[in-house]
Amino acid sequence: MLIYNIGHLLQVPGIFQNAFLRVENGKIAEVGLMSQAPAIQDQDIDALGRVVMPGFVDCHTHLAHAGGMNGSFAGRCNAVESISEVDLRQAIEDRLSFMESLGTTTVEIKTGYANSDEAVRKCLAAIPKRLGVVATEMSPLANVTSPRWLLRENVRFVDALCDPEGLNPDQLRAPLRMMHTPIKLHVCVSAPGDGVPLALDLNAVSVEHLLYATQRDVDLLSRSKTIAVLLPAMAFLSKAGRFAPARALLDSGVAVALATDANPGDSPTYSMPFVMQLAIGEMKMTAFEVICAATLNAARAIHEDHRVGSLVPGKDADFLILASKDYRDLPPVQRVFRSGRECLRTCAADASAPASFF
Repeated sequence: MLIYNIGHLLQVPGIFQNAFLRVENGKIAEVGLMSQAPAIQDQDIDALGRVVMPGFVDCHTHLAHAGGMNGSFAGRCNAVESISEVDLRQAIEDRLSFMESLGTTTVEIKTGYANSDEAVRKCLAAIPKRLGVVATEMSPLANVTSPRWLLRENVRFVDALCDPEGLNPDQLRAPLRMMHTPIKLHVCVSAPGDGVPLALDLNAVSVEHLLYATQRDVDLLSRSKTIAVLLPAMAFLSKAGRFAPARALLDSGVAVALATDANPGDSPTYSMPFVMQLAIGEMKMTAFEVICAATLNAARAIHEDHRVGSLVPGKDADFLILASKDYRDLPPVQRVFRSGRECLRTCAADASAPASFF
């Protein structure tokens, strides 16, 4: 299949103008300029000068929940305790389908809403075991006296809240040092702290939130390969009164990723486009910076960059056609493709329907 007459092909990090993308057996086979494009066949797709870019990668979510946006944290944990595994799996699948309609083709799902080992097992069992879904086990947030992880067979990462409202570095250092599973950490969520130094000492893949990151944290991250995962929707929807220092991180050379933090407590959104708009408006990131942060860097943050996050030959053909000829507009997602197959056409594909980036 050939996608031709592409106005802006966002290969990430590069950009082609007036380009084509060829898909073969679910993989990207070739990209290039239209002047070098193969012969057009009946089944090929005319992009009509619009933008083509990688599918969004949401590298920080808590989809394994049973609702309860208006309740307490304890109530949300109790809801997970009582829901059946079948119903929880269906709820997760429904959320994934909705996210796909907004252009998200790869998702990381963390546990966290659990009071018991049984509930953690249920959450991990309910997370779909398929391409495009990555499972991360958090030390239960309801237990702030000692961290623990079950490390079931589908767990790709472990995570914990290293924050005054969670566990402290002394509680986490010894058990995490013994881990063979890659590490992530929630840090600087409610106040400054020593989460970043701990994460770097443990060679963590990423640090996440960073609302209260200091200049020391920025300097430390600039000398590391650890990715800063920023969650502006959480800052906005929880009325935190501040956002992570994205501009300082980027200007220091830190790899920045964006994610929704989708959860029923303080970030009830599933929309990467909404997150990207917030990052531009509130964190002073450029359009291309947020695109890189929502695709390639987000894929790196969950070790999926070998497969997705950029449109280069050999990677899975997960891509979007946007409803505009200029990526700087961050236009609505019009068509969504996974492994080279079209998943859906959004309302933006119908000229008679109102289109919304959100």
